[in-house]
Amino acid sequence: MIKDMQKNAMILSCTIDPGATITIEIMPPAALSSKEGMITLLNADGVRVHRVSYTSGPVR
Repeated sequence: MIKDMQKNAMILSCTIDPGATITIEIMPPAALSSKEGMITLLNADGVRVHRVSYTSGPVR
């Protein structure tokens, strides 16, 4: 499951192996801001396994 900064959840229909990279299209009710935000990845038990924050500013 993925949660956005407002804690809107999107259920994933796949398993992500450790170290794997996949592309996910974010669908409502989850949404990504064009300014700044945070994305949280949770396992099947609802436990956070990863969180990423982002901004609209340039990367340094």
